[in-house]
Amino acid sequence: MVPAMGIIVLVLLTSNLGGIGSNAGKQSGFAISSSMLPPSISAPRLDSNQALIVSDQVPTSPGTYDWQWLDSVDGSPYTNATACSTPAGVSAASGSTETCSVSTGVLHAGGSYHFKLETTKTANGSIVQTSPASPDVKVKHPLRITDRPRTGGGLIHQSAKLVVTVLLQGTGWAPYNWTWLLSVNGGPYQVATVCTQDNGTARAGEVYLNCTVPGGTLTVGDTYEFEFRITDSATLPEIVTSRPGNHPVSVV
Repeated sequence: MVPAMGIIVLVLLTSNLGGIGSNAGKQSGFAISSSMLPPSISAPRLDSNQALIVSDQVPTSPGTYDWQWLDSVDGSPYTNATACSTPAGVSAASGSTETCSVSTGVLHAGGSYHFKLETTKTANGSIVQTSPASPDVKVKHPLRITDRPRTGGGLIHQSAKLVVTVLLQGTGWAPYNWTWLLSVNGGPYQVATVCTQDNGTARAGEVYLNCTVPGGTLTVGDTYEFEFRITDSATLPEIVTSRPGNHPVSVV
């Protein structure tokens, strides 16, 4: 009888390989887990004339790190973030915070941006780790008012109703808070309480808004000028005030 042949199974155990994933670093071809957090952003809703600050912490394990900011625009592959005023650096201490400062006008309106921080630990071989993606940064055109309040004429009878109209445009972030302002006889502009509704909220742009002044409200001999102020809903809201109305209104 032929003795049964044994089967020898060899198991090779490796250590310190860590997790393998989209955020894993590499050392000598092996993956290591990354403990990096997603970058924080100063404003997820941005007008293109506003600045952005992105920050993240390099890994906390002892050593020094070279670092590089990466960005993705509208879902494109990540590349070196030239939008940052200082896109890269060397010899950062472990656990230090690095910042990407994006100046006004650099990010284009309509764009959607994500950021990552890539770090390289150069001691004892190269270890590259990349953070998860930042929250989404969406950019819109700056808030603006190109229209000005329109009164329809320069003289009005004291008993007549006055209607002042302005076009609210759809730039910046909706919804918009709006306020009518009024100057009497060249004095400082204040909230136009003579309007039946002097402030409110518009859910979208490209709408006409009215200030209606009931007859008998204004004073004979006085001259009135109107302005219109809006505030958008960007993370850091912008406030814009129109030019004075097309005609001062004198009451007779």
